[in-house]
Amino acid sequence: HPVIPAVVGRVIRQAVAQAAIPVHEPKFSDGSCGFRPGGSAHRSLHGAQEIINDGYRYCMDLGL
Repeated sequence: HPVIPAVVGRVIRQAVAQAAIPVHEPKFSDGSCGFRPGGSAHRSLHGAQEIINDGYRYCMDLGL
């Protein structure tokens, strides 16, 4: 049977995520939303709105 590369890639990504998330998740800031469990664009926008409501004039989005 030929193996579909996309399926193999997804299985590998999931295996890496299951090993890495418990180790690294506690190190992230509560304000970090993207590509994290429970993170979403909605949560990011809500956080930015809170920063604006707190009186700050600038809000920065940074991806590494």
